[in-house]
Amino acid sequence: MANILAHTTLPRMAKNHLLFVLTLSMTVVFLMAASLKIRAYWMMIMGFDGYGYPIAFLFFIGYAELFGAISLWLRRWALLGSMGLSVIVLGAAATHIINDDPIEFSGLAYAMTPVMLLITFYHWRAARQE
Repeated sequence: MANILAHTTLPRMAKNHLLFVLTLSMTVVFLMAASLKIRAYWMMIMGFDGYGYPIAFLFFIGYAELFGAISLWLRRWALLGSMGLSVIVLGAAATHIINDDPIEFSGLAYAMTPVMLLITFYHWRAARQE
């Protein structure tokens, strides 16, 4: 069991409880968002189509969110996954800004951006120290 835990980010999170709370919350949010995109929920299709993005991009982002959320818990992939998810939320926030969306539609993207950047910073710092 100890060998398995060594391959996760739990030892990092034991040292930093904020990282654990932020990672857990972002994992839940990204898994929910990914499930809506992968299942092609009608509101997601209308949203991506309204912004002029192809439907294939919807599935790409959905699977990227799914694998990114999982990677946050794997030591080897945590930094890369958090960087990818940071790019996704930055792109989402930029899309909402460009299209002048109301805060009801764009607030989550704005809130998730600094959180994902903070998680990325934590994993970058931990990778440098290891």
